Amino acid sequence: MRKGIPTKKLTKGVKAFFWMIAENAFSTYLVLLFGGLILSSIIFYRYTPTFQRVELLPEDTQQMFQYELFERMVSEWRARTEKSQEVETTLYSNPFIPTFLLLEGISEELTEKQP
Repeated sequence: MRKGIPTKKLTKGVKAFFWMIAENAFSTYLVLLFGGLILSSIIFYRYTPTFQRVELLPEDTQQMFQYELFERMVSEWRARTEKSQEVETTLYSNPFIPTFLLLEGISEELTEKQP
């Protein structure tokens, strides 16, 4: 008696399976969907880090709030804010007012009415 996998029956079954998939679009969709689910679940469980308990440090070894660094950051922030407020803004002409109105002085009245 011969031991092992019956290759003729196996190849015949595999060929029949692939012919069925090729002939039916819905079965192709189902096979690809479940194949993708199985593959993604294998990858997920393989590469997901295992959760471990983290030991907390005692209170005396934890980092404390550094007030000097905080004060330097706040002073730098205030200095930058003051510098940005000191910059004079350039007034640009309004491109929506025609140039002939500028010559007649009507644009001054229009610009005063604008918010």
